[in-house]
Amino acid sequence: MPASNLQAQEYKFSYRTLQGVWTWKTRVDLSQSLPMYLVADIASPYGLLRDSIPIPGEVVQAMSGSIDEMKSAFAPAILVGPPSTLVFTVDEGRGYSVNQPVQVTNSGVYG
Repeated sequence: MPASNLQAQEYKFSYRTLQGVWTWKTRVDLSQSLPMYLVADIASPYGLLRDSIPIPGEVVQAMSGSIDEMKSAFAPAILVGPPSTLVFTVDEGRGYSVNQPVQVTNSGVYG
């Protein structure tokens, strides 16, 4: 599937505490002009997250880290080429070199 057709991507993360394993899904929605990240389907060692279950700070930090991880995975990646090198030749009396075409694109998933 071409990256331009990608609308959303979801990954499952987990974090182990003394009480047990917390799991969640971090989703990136690429259908808008800027990517949107959200954490969903949080499961604690006691079951699915409900309003009465507090989330330990270390788990919240791990969830935040999962968003940071996704942001870096979907960050723009600059691709230059062809050509991969440019050669400039300047003759005495002529202060410029011949034009050389180069292609610069975003090869990242979202871009």
